Amino acid sequence: MSTLLELSSYKFHPQGVTALGLLSESHISIHTWPENGYAAVDVFTCGDAQPELSCRFLAEIFEAADYTLRVISRGFQSQSLRLTQFPEMQLQHAESA
Repeated sequence: MSTLLELSSYKFHPQGVTALGLLSESHISIHTWPENGYAAVDVFTCGDAQPELSCRFLAEIFEAADYTLRVISRGFQSQSLRLTQFPEMQLQHAESA
């Protein structure tokens, strides 16, 4: 589990938000464009964290119809990229549960 050290956000007018969660293991950033139904999320972690779980959680919170997950291994040993699309993703929302 990651430890949240600080949270900062800025609301744009008339819409949209940018938020940054500083973690002891790195950071999570979110940028939204509600007028386009789009959000960009970066979950940067190190150690034994599981960023894919954070991404699935955020997709549920944002009620995403679909999302694309790009996993980029960073560091001294690896230079790989894994791209996965989830257009058929079945998420349970509070109103349908």
